[in-house]
Amino acid sequence: MKYRDTMGHIWWHVVEQQLLPGGHLIVNVASHFREKEYKPVKEWTLETILDLGLVLIEARFVPTPGLRDGQNSESRVGGEMVYLFRKES
Repeated sequence: MKYRDTMGHIWWHVVEQQLLPGGHLIVNVASHFREKEYKPVKEWTLETILDLGLVLIEARFVPTPGLRDGQNSESRVGGEMVYLFRKES
């Protein structure tokens, strides 16, 4: 099973089986490069969770300048996204 499929199943389980109506979900996620190909993890995570019916309350970009050092630094993204969602009652 691919990473995206696995995460889609996990998000479904969290939203449908664990999160109570009126509950909040905070997600910290970053896109990345794999084998020099951009993987838009933050974009499809947002889309997946919205498709499951949660409402986006807030989205913040958090810079991570220290993660741009070291091996493959030119292939790293400059930060992460923190999303706050709410499940409707």
